[in-house]
Amino acid sequence: MAYKLGAFEFKLTFTPNGGGDPVETVTTPSIFALADEWVDTIRAEGKHTPEWCDRQFGGAMFLLAAQDMGIMPKGPITVEAIATLLNAYDVDMEDGESEGENPTTDAPEAAQDAV
Repeated sequence: MAYKLGAFEFKLTFTPNGGGDPVETVTTPSIFALADEWVDTIRAEGKHTPEWCDRQFGGAMFLLAAQDMGIMPKGPITVEAIATLLNAYDVDMEDGESEGENPTTDAPEAAQDAV
């Protein structure tokens, strides 16, 4: 049976840029909320344009999901950490309009450790 992504859930596929097997996960609403909170924080600092801040949202979600999966070390969301992730992995994202299997059912430990 196909898993239907819910609100604020995104299927992410991380493929190592140097080759290797892709790894899939599904974000949680809490990852969405933490990424949104971080974007609000950098927007409030006033150092960047609102558009630049908004573009960082996806990277923040990718980083949090990668940290939960253990392919990136745990730590704060930073532009540098996002750049490190995106230099190491190609990330594909599917939204709630896409259907697919729920990779967290095959890896319940990763689902339980989600933020």
